[in-house]
Amino acid sequence: MATFTLLVAAIVIVMCHADKEVNMGSGSTNCGQKPIIMAKEEKLSIHSKGNAKDGFCSIVLHAMEDTSANCPYRSFCVAVNQMTMSSCSAKIFLTGTSYDVLGIKSKEISCFTNIYGAWCTQSKSLEISVLEDPKTTASNYGFNMTVMSECRQTSSGEFDPVKDSTSKKLDEIEAEMNQNRIIGVVVGISLACMFLIVMFVSYQYYKNKPTYRQQRDC
Repeated sequence: MATFTLLVAAIVIVMCHADKEVNMGSGSTNCGQKPIIMAKEEKLSIHSKGNAKDGFCSIVLHAMEDTSANCPYRSFCVAVNQMTMSSCSAKIFLTGTSYDVLGIKSKEISCFTNIYGAWCTQSKSLEISVLEDPKTTASNYGFNMTVMSECRQTSSGEFDPVKDSTSKKLDEIEAEMNQNRIIGVVVGISLACMFLIVMFVSYQYYKNKPTYRQQRDC
C-alpha cells in the first residue's frame, strides 16, 4: 500500500506542468476532432468551464507506437488538479481501451465520485467525454486535469485499486473457441454413435422376435 501511495504521489508531482492544452468547454474547437497522438512521458492539460457545445464533448488520445525494449506496455495517467461541481449537472467519463483484450477500463467523475491522486490505466487509447444534463440550462461545473502518457515495464492491466477481471487476451479467446469446436465435434460423434447403437439394438431385437421369425419363415 505504501509503494502504491508513493507511486501515485510521484505521478502527480511529475504531471504538474503539461506540454499542451485542450479546452472541452465553451468555445472549444477540440471536441469530436481527430485523435491526439501522445508520445511517452508527454503531458496534456485538459480544462473546461462548462457549457460544452450541444451539451457533449469528447476527445480521443492515442499512445504513440513505441516498440523499444524499455517501453513494453503503454498507459495513461489522469490527475485532477481542480474540480468544481456545485450541482449534479454533468459527468466526465474516462475510458481506456487496449485492442488485444476484451473489455474496457473506465472511470466516472461527477458530483458523487472524483479522482484523488491519479487514476492510471494500461491502455493504448484513452477517450475523455463530458456529458451535460439536457434539463440543465446553466452549467455549474468546471475542471482542470492533466493526462500523461507513460511506459510500464510490467503488465498490470489496471493501476486503479479495482482491477478489471473481465478482460481476456486474444489468444485466450481463440483457445476457448478451439476448445468449444473440439467439444462440439466430440459431442456430435458421440450422438452419432449412440444413434447407430440404438439402430443396431432395435434391428437385433426385431430380428430375433418370434413374430418376425415366423413371418420370415413363411
